[in-house]
Amino acid sequence: MRRSHVLGATVAAGAVFAVAAVRLDATLIELARVSVLGAALGALAVVDLAEHRIPNWIVGPATLVCAALLAVDGVHMELLGGLAVVTLILVLGLFWPASFGMGDVKLALLVVA
Repeated sequence: MRRSHVLGATVAAGAVFAVAAVRLDATLIELARVSVLGAALGALAVVDLAEHRIPNWIVGPATLVCAALLAVDGVHMELLGGLAVVTLILVLGLFWPASFGMGDVKLALLVVA
């Protein structure tokens, strides 16, 4: 896997998500959050296809940035439902490892944030 592929996917996916957010009349904070999500998902797709894993060095910072932007925007009630789903995935992954891996849990948490 080449760094240039990861960088290209990061920029392209972030831009696509940003354009979609603009078309949907997102606020500036929502635009930033969606752009970070798109960039992270682009990088994660390239790494996952090459290495079959979801690396913490991508998903961790992206989740923290998205969560911080969400906190600035104000916590929404939908967040509680999303966190309940992440908790369920985590419990299933711990007690029945064939169901979900920890990469799935990290990715779900990123998407919720």
